[in-house]
Amino acid sequence: MALLKRKKEVVLDQKTKELVAIVDGTIQSIENTPDAVFSQKMMGDGVTFIPTSSRIYACMDAEITMIFPTKHALGMRSIDGIGILIHVGLDTVELEGKPFTLHVMENQKVKAGDLLMEVDFEMIKAAGKGIHIPVVITNQEELSDIHFAYIYNNEITAKSPYCKINIKN
Repeated sequence: MALLKRKKEVVLDQKTKELVAIVDGTIQSIENTPDAVFSQKMMGDGVTFIPTSSRIYACMDAEITMIFPTKHALGMRSIDGIGILIHVGLDTVELEGKPFTLHVMENQKVKAGDLLMEVDFEMIKAAGKGIHIPVVITNQEELSDIHFAYIYNNEITAKSPYCKINIKN
């Protein structure tokens, strides 16, 4: 596994929260996602993971606010108000939930690194769908500053920090 290269360090304080990687794989700019909804940041800024493992973890301490009926996407919100959307795969809504095994439910509180779901990425690929996993900050306007801490196109290990967010007063 390649060493992760860090960008400029951001010091954590009580108003700064850290997000951790949701999966083993490669981290990319959201702009490289082959879906215009994500690449053009219509849902918000974030990153895309290309997974090399099947387990998807929570990126922060939060409450699960929404699970899409086909299990391919879920929303979470931290106590500080950070909103996150995790969208597993591209066009995977068409698979009617078959590749996804959930380990959480709506309104459940989770800690960073808790297992959210397991995914059969081979089934997704066999169906001709993309395996990119956009992780989007849905309420960027409510936050003061976002620092993506890793240089893109590098391997990353699940539960490794990749983003620091400053919360507005």
